[in-house]
Order: sequence, then structure tokens, then C-alpha cells
Amino acid sequence: MKCFTSRVLLSVALSVLAVLKADAKPVEYGIKAGMDSTTVSYSGSYGYLGNGDFFNQYIKSRTGMVGGVFVTFPLAGVFSIQPEMLYVQRGWVFEIGDIPMTGADDPTIIGMASAKSEVRTSFLEVPILAKATLPLAGPVKPSLYAGPSMSIKLGADEKDYLNGQDITSLAVRRAQAVAGSTSKVFLHNLKSFGLGLNLGAEVAIGHFLVDARYGVGLMDLYTSSGDVADTMKVTDRVMSLMAGYRF
Repeated sequence: MKCFTSRVLLSVALSVLAVLKADAKPVEYGIKAGMDSTTVSYSGSYGYLGNGDFFNQYIKSRTGMVGGVFVTFPLAGVFSIQPEMLYVQRGWVFEIGDIPMTGADDPTIIGMASAKSEVRTSFLEVPILAKATLPLAGPVKPSLYAGPSMSIKLGADEKDYLNGQDITSLAVRRAQAVAGSTSKVFLHNLKSFGLGLNLGAEVAIGHFLVDARYGVGLMDLYTSSGDVADTMKVTDRVMSLMAGYRF
């Protein structure tokens, strides 16, 4: 009896495995690339330079490239898990006009001036997305997804302009005098690791796909300088549009 029961259980197990194997969908992988637009929000204050509301009114978005690879692991029904590895360019622009210049900083500039700082960053981003694909007949397959992402800073740079003239080298010297560092004004406090949340939609037609997503940072990008007057926090928001191919 015991031997018979074991044989029955083994037969059932093998039958279940055979059914699962027969119904299993193949693992898919592909590539995607496109553009993104990033902006940031400031909160807190940075000493005499002002608070978050002051900075936010002069913040503009910056456009960059995004691209990488993905793998889709099917789950039960319409659900799947999709890890990705993306190279992303981000950053933002701080631009302010009508600054009174007395000539103390530069005797050639007296009167009203405009200033601009452009922060340019690049990251390796690894989103882990939970997807639900709408079960429609035909080649068009729309999907909705959401999930967390981890990002590691690959590089960062800052360009500073006054009345359209590149004054980055002058800004660096001022930062060195104030902070005792060779880093630029903001970048010496920019964190190297971040966490975010992505929400988006994908439309696949055969092997081709279009992907639109919105990402929000869950961590402060800025490390306090240690000054008691420095309570600044910076978070980013990203909108991306990509096209891809699933093999």
C-alpha cells in the first residue's frame, strides 16, 4: 500500500510538472532607448542662500538620454516581473534673471545680469517592475507596471553661466575658497546612491514596444554640508519615453 501511494504521488507530481511546463510562457528579453526629462524640488534652507521655495521658482527641467536592457519573467495569468538595467542621464537647470551686479565680482559686469547653473548627472538604474498585461486578442498588447528602482551615480558635472558666458572655472575657485574642496558648488554633496518608484505603461505590437513612465525619487539627493544652517533636501522627478524591441 505504501509503495502504491508513493507511485501515485510521484505520478501526480510528474503530471503537475508536465502541465506547468506545457503552460509556461517563455522568458523574454529585449532592448529599449529614448529620452527623459528630469526636474527637482528643494525643501529646507541653505543658510543665507535661501529656502526651498526660493530655489524652486527658478528650477527648470533637463532632458537626457535613457537606454538599456530588460528581461521579462512570466508569472501566473497576465502578470510578470521585469528587471531592467538602464543608463540614464539626469540633472536640472537653475536659472535666475535680473540680478543686480555692482562690479565687485567682475568689473566688466555692472547692472542687471542673468545667471544659470546646469547640473548634469548620469546613473546606472535597476528597476524591478511588476507588470500586468491586458489580455486582448490580436498583436497589440498594452501593459501597466509599477515597481522600485535602485540607482548608482556614474558621473556628475556642473556648468555655470553669467549673461550666457561660461564662468564654470570661476565658480570652481569660489567653491574651493568656501568649502576647501576641488568639487563644484553643489556636486560635492550629491549622493552616489538613490531609490525611486516607477509607474508606467507599455504598448507592444509584435516585437516592438513603446514605454512611457513616471519616476519619483524616494531619497534625498543631497548630503548636508554639516552647517547648522544647512537643512536643504533635494528630490527628483523623471518622465521617460522609450521605444524598444523584444527578441
